[in-house]
Amino acid sequence: TEPVSTPTPTPTMVIYRTLSIGSYGNEVTRLQNRLKQLGYLTGKVDGYYGDDTAKAVRAFEARYGRAQTGIATAAMQQYLFAPDALSSTSKDDTISEYITLSQGSYGSDVYSLQQRLIQLKYMAGSPDGYYGSATVQAVKAFERAHGRSETGIATAALQKILYSESAQTNKDDVQESEYRRLKNGDKGDDVSKLQRRLIELGYLTGTVDGYYGDGTEAAIRAFEAAYGQKQTGIATPTLQTYIYSENAIENPNDDVAISYATLEKGDSGDAVKMLQKRLIELKYLSGKADGKFGDATMNAVKEFQKALGLKETGTANAALQKELFSEDAPVYVPIETVNKRARVTVEKTRVYSNPDGKNMIGELYKNTEITILRTSGEWAEIQNAAGEIGYAKLSDFAIIQDDPPTEDDEEEEDEPQTEEDELTGDVEYVNKIAKVNSGDVAMFKKASSNSSIVVKLKKNEKVTWLRTNGSWAEILHSNGQKGYMYKKYLTATDEPAGASMYTQLETGKTGEKVKQMQRRLKELGYFDGTIGGNYLTKTTAAVKAFQAAIGMEQTGIATVALQELMFSPAAPAEGWYKNVPMNAYPTLEYGKSNEFVGEMQLRLISFGLLNSDDCTFSKFDEATRKAVITLQERLGFTYADGAATPEIQAFLASPAAEY
Repeated sequence: TEPVSTPTPTPTMVIYRTLSIGSYGNEVTRLQNRLKQLGYLTGKVDGYYGDDTAKAVRAFEARYGRAQTGIATAAMQQYLFAPDALSSTSKDDTISEYITLSQGSYGSDVYSLQQRLIQLKYMAGSPDGYYGSATVQAVKAFERAHGRSETGIATAALQKILYSESAQTNKDDVQESEYRRLKNGDKGDDVSKLQRRLIELGYLTGTVDGYYGDGTEAAIRAFEAAYGQKQTGIATPTLQTYIYSENAIENPNDDVAISYATLEKGDSGDAVKMLQKRLIELKYLSGKADGKFGDATMNAVKEFQKALGLKETGTANAALQKELFSEDAPVYVPIETVNKRARVTVEKTRVYSNPDGKNMIGELYKNTEITILRTSGEWAEIQNAAGEIGYAKLSDFAIIQDDPPTEDDEEEEDEPQTEEDELTGDVEYVNKIAKVNSGDVAMFKKASSNSSIVVKLKKNEKVTWLRTNGSWAEILHSNGQKGYMYKKYLTATDEPAGASMYTQLETGKTGEKVKQMQRRLKELGYFDGTIGGNYLTKTTAAVKAFQAAIGMEQTGIATVALQELMFSPAAPAEGWYKNVPMNAYPTLEYGKSNEFVGEMQLRLISFGLLNSDDCTFSKFDEATRKAVITLQERLGFTYADGAATPEIQAFLASPAAEY
């Protein structure tokens, strides 16, 4: 046959990202469209990289005699998108129904090949869809039996013979694999070797203990899922062939299994010692780690389970150890008995059935009096006048002093101060970066020296000076919290306040900002993965779920405006609102006129943020812009610019806005 010409690659200025099974998005859609255009893909273009897409990529690779990996590398895409790339029908001769398969290939074609080789007794075990060394040896045996050169490559011509009725059954013994079948409960050096390899590939973390437990099984399932195979959790010889191959793909997800075996009372050894050291570090256990799981260790495990809201069994299974060794594992906070009357100091505080912020059972409004029974960290166990018990944020209450009230106290009780009451004079907007000109300066929660201190500021520390009223300055700290300090301790710079403290995040992003968002999504109940700072499948799904909760188009992209809402006190927790209608909203700015502006104005009016007499209906005028700014400020946005983003409009139209 004539040699296949090599297409001219696309210009190097075009940057492609490696795509494989499990990838999705616009890049996959573009890839599928090109494969379909060239005749390699017959399935639908849906933006998801599944078996059909992988098969089409392997067909393209086969056309040019390259190893058929089914992975659309950046280099492979350079050739695919070349103007002179060959289509699947560009040859004069008829294309075979089979594509060449070789070591490293995987998918349904390999699965069928293995089934046929097993049927003809050239191969043992079960098909798994990966063309490893066992498949290579089986193909060589078939070639040998049919008088062909032993290449181990299943060409289209060879497969035509293999699937024909004249294919000979193997008369020799089937060659055994170098690996033995491993499953949950197995022990030994081969399990240790497997665990080390899974750790290398990022599917497993923890200790290599030679025991095939729940963690190792979960890692194998994740490995199988990465290649689109049925998740059995069993390391078959064929699967291990691929695990140990040079082409094995590293874990594409942010969920990593733990290799710890279940530990319980009576166990001993290094795994117990490691468990104890972590419990001591988190202050659940005192003393030394002696490697013996006794009553003290069991009680410490129970306390940790209690902190997570789990059933207190005292047994440390793999899932619990995963939480224990995670970087956001809760430190033990002792419970303190208070039994004092207190008053709500914020406009509204939520009350939950447990100190986890998940199941809200009611709300308390400003100046409502309750009894604080006990405290634990940031939570207060409270009891109302009816004797009902719940949990709320401790920072939302102030203890009612037993001392006789002073004249100032009496005035405060007669006329409760609001944040605005504490400020006198005209408000002056500054919106500039400022430096603290003195050391150890307090930032208060409210514009009052009697208010609680949020943080102490160091000399030359930078803050955002939002506005001034009288002797007070409202500032935004770098940690995202707003507060008040005496303006005499600030020196304004010429540097403008700039935009939001958030930056847009999307699939593929990594770093501390992703971790921060993952923690917030986990707190709200949308994210159940590892806080690893990798914006992958689970993080994207969590962002989409949050977008659905506020009724906006599910893009999976965490825009600046979405994060402002996500970190605001009004962010809806998972499950609070069901079946919220989803809409796609355009960005609205000053001067716009359309039905979207009118719909938004109606919601702003209903919430008392806009006066109908002050605005022109369906026109984004100055009164509407000021109403949006007020909304952003009430939500605690780090930058209130008055632009009605799709996120703002979706939030306004959702039940969450009624909070």
